[in-house]
Amino acid sequence: METYKRWVRRNKDYVHSLESLANGLTWLLPERFSSSEIGPEAVTSLFGIMTAINDHIIETAPQRHGSSIQTQSQLYSLCISVLKDLETLVEVVAEQYVGVDKKWNFIAVTEAAKVLVRLAMFQNSGYKMLLQGGETPNVEDSSLQDKPENFQNSNGVMGNGHGPAPWNLEGRALSALNRFGENARRVSDTAWPQRVHPQRAVIEPPKPPVDRPTLSAILSEKGFCGGLFLSGEVLFILRPLIYVLMIRKYGVRSWIPWLLSLSVDVFGMGFHSIARKQFHLSSSEKDELKRRKLLWALYLMRDPFFSKYTRQKLESTEKVLEPVPLVGFLSAKVVELLSGAQTRIGVANGLSMQYYTMRCPMAEFIIKNTVNQALQADPTLAAALVHNTAEKDSPGNLSVRGYEVIDDAKDQVESQCPGVVSCADIIAMAARDAIFWAGGPVYDIPKGRKDGRRSKIEDTINLPFPTFNASELITVFSKRGFTAQEMVALSGAHTLGVARCSSFKGRLSSSIDPNMDSDFAKTLSKTCTAGDNAEQPLDPTRNTFDNFYYNTLIRKSGVLFSDQTLYTNPRTRAVVNNYALNQAMFFFDFQQAMVKMSTLDVKEGSRGEVRDNCRKIN
Repeated sequence: METYKRWVRRNKDYVHSLESLANGLTWLLPERFSSSEIGPEAVTSLFGIMTAINDHIIETAPQRHGSSIQTQSQLYSLCISVLKDLETLVEVVAEQYVGVDKKWNFIAVTEAAKVLVRLAMFQNSGYKMLLQGGETPNVEDSSLQDKPENFQNSNGVMGNGHGPAPWNLEGRALSALNRFGENARRVSDTAWPQRVHPQRAVIEPPKPPVDRPTLSAILSEKGFCGGLFLSGEVLFILRPLIYVLMIRKYGVRSWIPWLLSLSVDVFGMGFHSIARKQFHLSSSEKDELKRRKLLWALYLMRDPFFSKYTRQKLESTEKVLEPVPLVGFLSAKVVELLSGAQTRIGVANGLSMQYYTMRCPMAEFIIKNTVNQALQADPTLAAALVHNTAEKDSPGNLSVRGYEVIDDAKDQVESQCPGVVSCADIIAMAARDAIFWAGGPVYDIPKGRKDGRRSKIEDTINLPFPTFNASELITVFSKRGFTAQEMVALSGAHTLGVARCSSFKGRLSSSIDPNMDSDFAKTLSKTCTAGDNAEQPLDPTRNTFDNFYYNTLIRKSGVLFSDQTLYTNPRTRAVVNNYALNQAMFFFDFQQAMVKMSTLDVKEGSRGEVRDNCRKIN
């Protein structure tokens, strides 16, 4: 080990270059380990730990007068860095092997370990402010360790009780001679360091021992402000653990963890603001307080605030800037990066693309194979599987078919992995596979959602009805976090399937809808002569997923009033025109909106279950 330490210290520049190269290469790992997140996270954590250890070796190189307190602080910093490098790996491994709900136990243990190390570091440093969460030792003179002259008594004796100050006239003279020798070395022969180096320990005066303040000393000297300072720092240390424990109890989509965490930060910063009036903070400590204030911006990226507010603002801004050359492209990339990083800036919402990789490896294959076989036998089932995003007994979905396919897939999955794959995930994956089978885009969705513990009939009563106009549709979808553009993209699912006469016969009354083509009105009237249950294709390519649906709206041949209104309303007409001209744009926006929809109303913990039978609760 000592040999390795010496090598690192002699070649520190080379070591840093290797670390930068290795960390850069980790960006390629997700492609290589695409079947699981554990592989790339493990390698990334290993490189991070090695970097932290090497930095620790370099920073703790033997010095003439080392401080035991400083050395201990650097050891604590190393422990915190290692724990931070491990926390993401712990989360991924726990999620894969024990599930989304129980993973919070492991995350809480990791956070508790960091709290213990930080508290120990806080005490060991003499209750000085932690820098960078403890990753950087606070070695500057701060408010709690005043300068030596402030502790001297009338006899010139240091207040720490170590006798006469060693920094006397003789010591200063010897130090001056030593500095002269240091300057002389730069212009002398190379043998000078070997000749003078052994004398340095003799002529250089030692540093005075550091008197570490105690808790009682701080409180007695600083009084109320000292107590506020200590309380603010303890709140800063405890805040991440409190946040995780609240998420473990209430779920990531609850406002309670978000508000409580923000309150702890506000109170902690408020205590520091009051206390600093009586403290002289070092430059590093002032920068640390500024950094902590900047970190409040991360609350904008944490759920539920991100899902409810930030994402909508980002997407609306992107749409405004989209027509501007280059700026529109860059804004789209920024929104994409922020949305992708949100799960790490905040806390993951419990879903994962690889959720079943370890729990039920054959689940996706079984569901896809079941869907493909069913669609080969009856292609019209594609529309049923795509439209079936709510429970089958929803008033707005009474005509939905295809639940037999879901039941078949559930039975086969249960035979392989009993009680693991939820019906909600099977429905979402079946819709995804049906879209691809019908010629639509290929995309993946995050998985790990639970089934509801009650019938959805009371929850889906507000599904959009075929009589809604565009303004009503925008209102309904905006309540679920969707923009007008996303609503138009999701409406493109009507490129598959049929509508019953009962859904559109109101447009054929004595005063025919003026927004309907007259020849098409005759076609619909002829269809309805067979009764309310007679079916009319929503577009001429009823079993193919394409953009033809939008072309029918431009020709005033939309079957449902709620479809045709997308073209007559100025707020949505431009989107319809774009999708009619550009199928690739429609496919991209549709898959993005479907992924977003898959993350709505996610059931966690006791709020959900994995149903044994998709037709009823357990």
